[in-house]
Amino acid sequence: MYNIILQDWRYIEYLISLKRQENIFNKKLYYKKLYHRYTLENYIIFCEHNHVYTLGSNGNISNLLVDLKQLNDENIKIYNLKRGGDITYHGPGQLVCYLILDLELFQINLHQYIRIIEKSVILTLQEYNISCKIINNFTGVWTINNKKICSIGIYCRRWITMHGFSININNDNKYFDNIIACGINNIKMTSISSEIKRNINIDNFKKKLLYNFYKLLCNRNLNTSYFF
Repeated sequence: MYNIILQDWRYIEYLISLKRQENIFNKKLYYKKLYHRYTLENYIIFCEHNHVYTLGSNGNISNLLVDLKQLNDENIKIYNLKRGGDITYHGPGQLVCYLILDLELFQINLHQYIRIIEKSVILTLQEYNISCKIINNFTGVWTINNKKICSIGIYCRRWITMHGFSININNDNKYFDNIIACGINNIKMTSISSEIKRNINIDNFKKKLLYNFYKLLCNRNLNTSYFF
């Protein structure tokens, strides 16, 4: 039996969400160090952010194509993070999912965990008649026409994960023009609204995604608490 706590932070300033994440992660890490076993409470967190760029620990700042003064003039922050991946964008209309899970409890490794994320996104997008795929040697989800729609950036310590993934839903893709997204040259980004030519209800998307992710992660009964 798993205890998965679902939280929806709705629209939240990026830095506030990062501090909340770190508090939850550090508590789980402390418990695991203290008791030398997996931690029972796990978290799935949905949210949307203000316009922001984040750079992973192995990222290259040269993949930011505008100067910091321009970002400052537009009131857009950039943060360096201890997660995988390179540079990416978050903003209104994009769904961000933070996963603070103890992979030891679910008996999966980091590679399997990333594949579960990707497959759950692909299954959910199929419900909107968007066919997607994964590409060898890259993380994330691409449309059949090789446009990236979902980005993944994970941090893991003692098998406890932090950060997660983002899905472009109703967001303005022009902000990706300021970066070499994910550090991949000539990458093209897209969103659900761009693909189907209309905005969708993000709350409905969350429910579909949650179902697919649970099914792939656990495939068994869940003890789930909801905090909205």
